[in-house]
Amino acid sequence: MLAGSSDLADVRLRAPDGRQLPYLLEQRDEPLAVPLATAAGASRDLPRALVRAGLSARALALPQPAFPRTRLVLETSARVFTREVGVYLDPDQHRPGRHGPVHLASASWAHADPSRPAPPLTVTLPALRADRLLVTLDDGDNAPLPLTAARLLLPSYRLRFFHPGTALELLYGTDTVAAPRYDLALLAPRLRAASAQEVALGEAPADPRAADGGAGSARIAFWAVLGTAVLGLLALVARLVGRGGAATP
Repeated sequence: MLAGSSDLADVRLRAPDGRQLPYLLEQRDEPLAVPLATAAGASRDLPRALVRAGLSARALALPQPAFPRTRLVLETSARVFTREVGVYLDPDQHRPGRHGPVHLASASWAHADPSRPAPPLTVTLPALRADRLLVTLDDGDNAPLPLTAARLLLPSYRLRFFHPGTALELLYGTDTVAAPRYDLALLAPRLRAASAQEVALGEAPADPRAADGGAGSARIAFWAVLGTAVLGLLALVARLVGRGGAATP
């Protein structure tokens, strides 16, 4: 979801009659964890600047081409080590004119207690637009440090709204509109304290561009209609309707 709408300002809920459905946007306490494969990258697949003796590298494929500001978490099974860690972007089509890896972050990672597992390393990353991340570890004269797990921690959100009892569309995908201003925001403290029921999302509709040969691409670029949130980054929470059909906050 955040791949197409980094700040969620363009998110709208649309009823079958075309009306916008007012909602409250809330950031959840728990981030969304997105696991990444940690296979070692072959030297032929890595930028030349990252191929040298004593430096091991991992290419972490990203499941979406864009992410907001996030955190990368790395885990290892080693218990006694010290490493300098670097995180890079590929010098690819997302950054034309660049001829080397783009440095994103660096961190020191060390552990010296063989009786306890090493704590994960967490590195804060800026907003990303890439197909993969490159992680380097300066092993020196030691064996390459094993990476047993890698994941991104993304901000997670939910929408609170009064459900009309019909199917809804979740729309996003334009940077030309401001965040909505709903009168419902005046009731925010009261609504957030009330119980709510989570709504299950349906299957995403087929991409209309595949059927019309691209004729609808301009319209789709403005409003991307989604029946399910990509990666589950947005959980929809519906407000229960009170007994007798009257909506209660």
